[in-house]
Amino acid sequence: MLAGAVLPLRQVDPGEDDRIELTASNTFEPKHLIVKAGVTVVWKNLSTRQHTVTSEGPGSVRSNVPKGASPLRSGEMAPGASYSYLFTVAGTYRYGCPDHTDVGMVGTVTVKPR
Repeated sequence: MLAGAVLPLRQVDPGEDDRIELTASNTFEPKHLIVKAGVTVVWKNLSTRQHTVTSEGPGSVRSNVPKGASPLRSGEMAPGASYSYLFTVAGTYRYGCPDHTDVGMVGTVTVKPR
């Protein structure tokens, strides 16, 4: 891939669910997702180690969810575990796995109004 290349963003409409995978290489795939309000996103831990999906706390990214939105808090996710979140407030949600943000395990979900 060329340096500075922009990856396409996957877009999902209300009534559809989408999945973000937590990978063995300590990444979220896709790293960036665009959905409309009313979409549920499911994070699935496909790695062999525990991870979390969180928008707050030590080691996590800051200024993480739009005003009025609940934070993302999966708790520890064992291999094979899933966490889902219904996005109802438009804006950008930044999240990460606090134990692996130093290696780039962060992502965003941008929520557009219906």
